[in-house]
Amino acid sequence: MSEFRDSDWTDAGFVAEFLEAADREVPQRQRMFELTISYYKHFLGGRSRNSVLDLGCGDGNLVRRLLSADDTISAVLVDGSADMLKKARDSLAGRDRIRFINTSFEEMIRSRVELGPFDFVVSSLAIHHLGPSDKRALFDQIFRSLRQGGHFVNIDGVLPPTTPLEDWYVGLWEAWVRDHCEGPQLSEGLDLIYAHHQAKAHHDRLETLDHQLESMRAVGFEDVDVIFKDGIFAIYCGRRP
Repeated sequence: MSEFRDSDWTDAGFVAEFLEAADREVPQRQRMFELTISYYKHFLGGRSRNSVLDLGCGDGNLVRRLLSADDTISAVLVDGSADMLKKARDSLAGRDRIRFINTSFEEMIRSRVELGPFDFVVSSLAIHHLGPSDKRALFDQIFRSLRQGGHFVNIDGVLPPTTPLEDWYVGLWEAWVRDHCEGPQLSEGLDLIYAHHQAKAHHDRLETLDHQLESMRAVGFEDVDVIFKDGIFAIYCGRRP
């Protein structure tokens, strides 16, 4: 059984609480979504019927936004959480050319599931749950699933390169939570930072941004760059030549 199947993301209550609180507890979450849609429109918006893969799709928020920008796309949404995937199905009910797959990243890597080809692959706050070797294996799988000229954008948490920087970034995150939460919500937001983010099982899987960009280049991506960064949260991209 994969490690994902033993995680909090298989618990319906945890999933519901995360979705309800995400915008309060994740700094600049909506801004990161806006930039991802802008990237898509700039690089791929000039043509119709692009195919999209959303890895760790959650409730389908990103695909809904992409459909608002381009209603000609087809999409495959992947998530290891059956509860997340049900929410995505419900939110995208009635849409054509949408497919849903319930599988974890670990299962994708170990079975070398072949999806695609795609013009655009996107992921949000999901890939950081993998360890370094699995993360690089997933990058390779994403690269191979893209058509020539296809793009990959990842919104995710990254490990700061030094402890002093991480201490500052965590302080910035705490300030965001204090500005956006109150009462029980504040306690839950601080738990996300200090109980979840800094828990050894979670923290040990995080990688520096530089290392992830190097892994992207190593599997063949070009035009690898950082689109956005706010403390431990970043967006980076790459193109299959």
